[in-house]
Amino acid sequence: MRNTATKIKADTPKPTIEGTVYSIVFGATAIAGLLSFGVYKLLTPERVLAKKAKATVAKHREQEDK
Repeated sequence: MRNTATKIKADTPKPTIEGTVYSIVFGATAIAGLLSFGVYKLLTPERVLAKKAKATVAKHREQEDK
């Protein structure tokens, strides 16, 4: 059993610097992309227009109820 574990450990590829750097850069890029997309969605003019339209509709509905 010990020989098998030693053989598996010896056969396991070791991480390289290039692979580590690639993983870090890819992860950072993915996170930055998600964050920038979220900020874009929060600050787009459509959101502002949608909020104004919602307020206008609510105001008109209040006037109709009176």
